[in-house]
Amino acid sequence: MKNGMLRFISLLLIFLLLPLFSLGVFAEEESSSSPPSLDAAELFVLYNLENDRMIMQKNLDVEAPPSSTVKLMSGLLICEALGDRVDEKVTLTAEMLRGGSGKPLGLAVGQTLSIRSLMLAAFSGGYSDAITALSVLGFGSSANLIDRMNERAATLGMTSTVYKNITGFDTYGQKTTLRDSLKIAVAASKNELFMTVSSDYNTKIEFADGSWCFSYGSNELLNKNSQFFCRSVRGMNSGLTDSGACIATFGRHNGASFILIAMGCPSGDARFELAQNVLDYVYNNYGYRTLLSSGSVVGEIEVKMAAMEIEKVNLVLLEDLQVFAGEHEELSALQYSLLLPQDGLTAPISSDDTVAYYTVWNGTTQLASARVTVGRAVERNDFLVLMDGVKSYLGGRAFKATLVSLGVMLVLSFILPSVALASRQRKRRYVRQRGGFKLK
Repeated sequence: MKNGMLRFISLLLIFLLLPLFSLGVFAEEESSSSPPSLDAAELFVLYNLENDRMIMQKNLDVEAPPSSTVKLMSGLLICEALGDRVDEKVTLTAEMLRGGSGKPLGLAVGQTLSIRSLMLAAFSGGYSDAITALSVLGFGSSANLIDRMNERAATLGMTSTVYKNITGFDTYGQKTTLRDSLKIAVAASKNELFMTVSSDYNTKIEFADGSWCFSYGSNELLNKNSQFFCRSVRGMNSGLTDSGACIATFGRHNGASFILIAMGCPSGDARFELAQNVLDYVYNNYGYRTLLSSGSVVGEIEVKMAAMEIEKVNLVLLEDLQVFAGEHEELSALQYSLLLPQDGLTAPISSDDTVAYYTVWNGTTQLASARVTVGRAVERNDFLVLMDGVKSYLGGRAFKATLVSLGVMLVLSFILPSVALASRQRKRRYVRQRGGFKLK
């Protein structure tokens, strides 16, 4: 009776738990089988920095209002201009707060706070009055900053971008493309100050008189209390205008760095859910795949000035040749090339020396490269080196100049005595004709 009851309980537990295990397996397989849909964004790109590769993209070259991604440019320039003044305390004036458009923090004339606090409010919270104050501090006016923004856009090759304001509210004539936005996002990701001040979700802003207020972040991926929280994410910007919701953010996982930009999303939650799903998918399905291991032979080359005059040696990889790719991505169609020095190789060569690079391509796009060395050390033939030096000297300009100099000296050694003799003979004839002194 007791054993029968135990068997019944065991069977009941298996019956109840089996659906849970099945559900878990199904969810895992479903999440890894195919990339998530990008329907929630009108424009989207996920870019891998180390390999200069766009993992996912949608409408890369379609012109659209930049929305809040404008702050990537204004934020980068402000951080560059005021980076050495972040701890400086400033008192707000009417000029600093005049003309800002967008979401204000509620800063007031006469308040004193640090430039760092203004940056946190501007680029974490996206508050327009903080950005306006920083533009005056760094550039004299918002108009001056806009001019600098367009100049930097031209420098970065953002040929489809025009900035009309510093905060990103929709303005006639203000435009960009996702390809252009990616260029400024990459540049901004390299500025540590911008990445720091844009990555703080909630900040307490303290004023000199003891008062304070909170600057609330706009990127829910950074909010530890949000369902959209991503531990791997930093910054960079998010916002909402009439043209839709947008987000630009930086993620890092297992040695790979990503920039994700989504624009024209129907709601704030839609952009965060999309970003979260895409990053989860790529983190789980992409990584570095080894195409060739260190020590693999990739070619053969002749080495000049070796002990045997000319020796052939193998070329081998000094390191693994790896590409960043999806688990199920087909790599058999990739092309390989060996980049050797134009004048070839000359002894001596150590087996630790980098003598060439072995690269892998996808069409015209270089995906990765690895250093190449020789399969064995090659000693130098000193006699051949000496003879080669003599040959080089004999065929060089220095030797030719020496020959010319010797020729000139030989010519002069014959000409000068003849000229001197002729001169003495003329003087003798002159003395005889005039009855003068006898010359010795």
